[in-house]
Amino acid sequence: EYQYKKEITLLPGDKYLQLKLGLPNADLQVESTIAFKFKEHAQWQSTQNNSILLSGLSPGIHTLIFKSMSSKNAQEECRVKIRVLPPLYARPWFILLFLIILVTSVCAWLNYLFKRHARQEQELQSRIDKKTRQILEDKAIIQQQVERLAKFSEEKTRFVTGITHELRTPLSLVLNPLQKLSQSKNLLPIEKSLIDMGTRNANQLLKVINEILYVNASEQFLDSEFKVIPIELIVSKLIREYRILAKMKGIKIRLINKYTVQPKVFAIEKELEMVFSNILSNAVKFTPQHGQIIISLYEDHFKQINISIADNGSGIHPNDLPYIFERYFQAGSGNLSTGIGLYIALEFAKKAGGNILVESELGTGSNFNVVLPLYASEEETLSSDTAALIIPSSNTNKFSEIDNQKKPDKTYAKILLVEDNPDMVRLLSTYLNPKYQVHAASDGQSAIDFLHANPLPDLIVCDIMMPQMNGFQFIEFLKSNAAYAQIPVLIQTAVANSKDRQKATLLGIAEYLIKPYEEKELLRIVQKMIPIKKENSPTDDLLQQLRKEKLLPSLLQFHAEDHLWLQNFEKMVLSLMAEPDFSTDQLARHLGVTRMTLYRKLFKITGIKPNDYLNEVRLQAARLLLEDQSHPDLKSVLGAIGVKDARNFEKKFTLRFGKKPLSYFV
Repeated sequence: EYQYKKEITLLPGDKYLQLKLGLPNADLQVESTIAFKFKEHAQWQSTQNNSILLSGLSPGIHTLIFKSMSSKNAQEECRVKIRVLPPLYARPWFILLFLIILVTSVCAWLNYLFKRHARQEQELQSRIDKKTRQILEDKAIIQQQVERLAKFSEEKTRFVTGITHELRTPLSLVLNPLQKLSQSKNLLPIEKSLIDMGTRNANQLLKVINEILYVNASEQFLDSEFKVIPIELIVSKLIREYRILAKMKGIKIRLINKYTVQPKVFAIEKELEMVFSNILSNAVKFTPQHGQIIISLYEDHFKQINISIADNGSGIHPNDLPYIFERYFQAGSGNLSTGIGLYIALEFAKKAGGNILVESELGTGSNFNVVLPLYASEEETLSSDTAALIIPSSNTNKFSEIDNQKKPDKTYAKILLVEDNPDMVRLLSTYLNPKYQVHAASDGQSAIDFLHANPLPDLIVCDIMMPQMNGFQFIEFLKSNAAYAQIPVLIQTAVANSKDRQKATLLGIAEYLIKPYEEKELLRIVQKMIPIKKENSPTDDLLQQLRKEKLLPSLLQFHAEDHLWLQNFEKMVLSLMAEPDFSTDQLARHLGVTRMTLYRKLFKITGIKPNDYLNEVRLQAARLLLEDQSHPDLKSVLGAIGVKDARNFEKKFTLRFGKKPLSYFV
């Protein structure tokens, strides 16, 4: 191999290489020695027996240099190339192949991972699509169920509304005649007792109806509003109602009032009555024969009024006590009413800002403590917005009492009853006939026919649920017709849901009576809504004089739709402005509309706000009276136009006309 290739090749498995050296001349071989070194090394090494053993050569090409050394001959060198082949894994082609295989394997693995991920994503998307379809199907089913439930709820509401009308109207025809009869002074004791029994049970039936309607959310006593209530009057009234029933069982009811001043609360009277009525009825029901009920009124450390109703009855089982205020809860021990009274009592107490606490021991008795925030005396001066929410008491009505003596028909105010129940018409006519001319129509269309053929009434009392044309359709007709839009309307109905009340408010109806109601409540509202008729009232003369002097705008400049309304409005302002407490709120009530409706209507017609209009009328009327010299002094002039603050009026008058009022008397 060396002769042909001039090199020696070592395979990766060759661990040793032994070279035997010799010289061409035997004599020289004896006298000479042979040394060797690798080309990259500087130091020569001598051989032993002219033999070299090499091992551990690194892969590559090595050059081995030999030389002979003797004393007679010059040194001669010989070079031998030794090629040490690297192992298979270290060869370039193998590394390249390995890299190719590695890259290919990595790419194949990544491709596998990508495909597996895509497959998993596809499977996941397929499951998501399947779940989505299932959810959509479930949603469609739920939506169908919701629609069925909504339809059922709507049907239930319509049913409850119909039942309300069917129950409340006959109940009105039972309660009101009984109340009328109870006022007679010629009754025998047994007759008085029977009438009181009928009235009491009719009121109990009405209470049950109201509770059912409240729980079914069809009404929330929309005919009542918050006002200041003396709590002792409410409690005393209920004690009188339940005293007869308690006397039959030999139960004594005691009232202990620890207040020196009449305590008051700010709440809805009917709801507050229901709170105490439910608790007191349970106390009477579960107190044994010859027991006692003690009602105490006292103030706690938090300035709250406490009304404690304690009895020595059967008490409440400890297991039932935490749940007695839950809706539809039925006590397992049988010691508690199975109705919904306590649930409603707690709801109404919370609505008034209070709470109901109860302590009870089985076999000993129960103590229900109604806690309500005390109405402080310094809070009695309310803002105008808050005061508008309070139902005015009878002594705030500024109208004088109507004379019951016989007068010419023209002096009687005319009332049109729009009611489909003949008995209800007869009952209302009984209440109204002594003071008013009453005409009746059985439905909205009949009422329209009456309006076309007769002089306009001063007030319309209208039911809602009627055949042919219901109450709302009739009122919409009135408000859209300029000839009838100014007639005030009083709604009296057995339907008391929030939608109907809101619709009535949008139509400008301020008064809303819920059947059954008392005679005095009806007469109070009717008297408030109908202006007093005076034979020689100076209102028309003053109005004509103000127009003649061009102190008020002429009605000719207004559209026919607004002509009658504005004329009626101005007459009302002039007839009532002499009252010092007269305001736009009171004016709106007299006109039978809401305050916002009055504001929008007047501003649309004249561009003037109601308060500004009232001030302007008072200023112009004062100027007219001062110029006529019809009053002896300024005080009488201010009294005629309803002004109490003379200094403030003098400033306004001077600013408006550039002349002081007192200058007219110089």
